[in-house]
Amino acid sequence: MSGLFESLTSASNALDAQRMGLDVVGQNLANANTPGYSRRTLILAELSPTDPRNAGRGVEVVRVQAQRDRFVEDRLRREQQAGAFTDAEVQSLSSLQAGIGLPGAGLDAKLTAFFDAFSSLASDVTSPIARDVVVAQGKGLARTFDDLINRISGGRRDADNSIRGAVDEINSLASQVAALNNRISSSNGADVESLRDQRGVLLTRLSQLAGVTVTERVDGPADVS
Repeated sequence: MSGLFESLTSASNALDAQRMGLDVVGQNLANANTPGYSRRTLILAELSPTDPRNAGRGVEVVRVQAQRDRFVEDRLRREQQAGAFTDAEVQSLSSLQAGIGLPGAGLDAKLTAFFDAFSSLASDVTSPIARDVVVAQGKGLARTFDDLINRISGGRRDADNSIRGAVDEINSLASQVAALNNRISSSNGADVESLRDQRGVLLTRLSQLAGVTVTERVDGPADVS
């Protein structure tokens, strides 16, 4: 049968555990809008009795665990990769579309006007006005093609510059992920969850720049390829 001291110890353990639970709830509320933050859960365990006539010694805090789902995280990264690729593709095609113009008001309109001018000239090959119209429409069509070529060349240069900038950012992100992996490996467990949250933010950004595959090891570090 437990004595007064054991009862007080059990109550003290319970109060400490519940206080820790309130701290975890407060941490979750405080970081509700923090990028990369994973909701924390308090893991409790009973303290087994030391005497057959003792009901138990209360409860103890085992650890604070972040609620993560590797399947969901991997799926989100794949969707982010696809979304970033689509955005880049749309941006490039939008620049090209601006050079081509809207139907009836762009390149097709210039081509139609050029062939219409030739059609009018074919009806009266001796007409100097018809000849001048053909020349004028031909020059206008040439300027439209030149503008389109310049837009395509400019888009290609912009894409090349974007790729060079992305490579520099990818290298920087990879270095930061490697540094966090080292800190996670050597961590005493107190800050490992926050380090993993920081790494998750970096991996999210990395997945928006390139196709990446993340394999998290049992001891904490993540292999990124």
